Amino acid sequence: MSKLASLFAYVLFAAFAVSQSAIQKPTCKGVIEGTVFDLAGQPAEGVRVTACPLGVGLGAMLPRIETDESGHYRFQNVCPGRYAVVADDEKVAYAGSSPELNAFLYGTPVAEIRLTAKRSYGNLPVYLPRKPGFIHLHVINQETREEVLQFSVQLRVPGQKESPEMSFLFNSQVHDHRVEIPPDKDVIFHLTADGFHEWSESAGRGKLVRVASGIDTPLEVELKPLP
Repeated sequence: MSKLASLFAYVLFAAFAVSQSAIQKPTCKGVIEGTVFDLAGQPAEGVRVTACPLGVGLGAMLPRIETDESGHYRFQNVCPGRYAVVADDEKVAYAGSSPELNAFLYGTPVAEIRLTAKRSYGNLPVYLPRKPGFIHLHVINQETREEVLQFSVQLRVPGQKESPEMSFLFNSQVHDHRVEIPPDKDVIFHLTADGFHEWSESAGRGKLVRVASGIDTPLEVELKPLP
């Protein structure tokens, strides 16, 4: 095996080990399983879902699995805790989903289940929501026409009580400047970057945007440098 292949294998093993230590261990007996249903109420085959712990900070990889032909998924060796299961599958336009993002996109908390040492099994059906809208950003310096790679986006859904706000940070290491938007809703969109005026219709108000479910909309943003 080449040095590059050996390094790649080590990285994969390390990532797997981190994932296992995060919510799964061979000594843990927990099982979370269920069926994923599409918008028509039918079992959804081949959709990737992720098991997400709730109420804890986590920076590790999480276990993912694709549903089988009957829409069924199953996570094993799960340690005690609170969990949600969310769709996380770019091929069906649910890329990057998380419990927090789902609450923002749809205005309701995700369904959850609690595993304990005595109650180690949980059945949690997953009902796919409408696909979010997407805004694909291209941010440029108004004067030099150079691309701006480091900026932040703050979104707010007017009148939404549950998780009405969400922020996204971008830098030169992030190559996909795409933001998920609550589908078919008015969203106040703020974009700021160091050294530039805020991109907005008027001071402090942001832009009002609206994107249909499943639609990817390109948006070019021109930022005016500060004097």
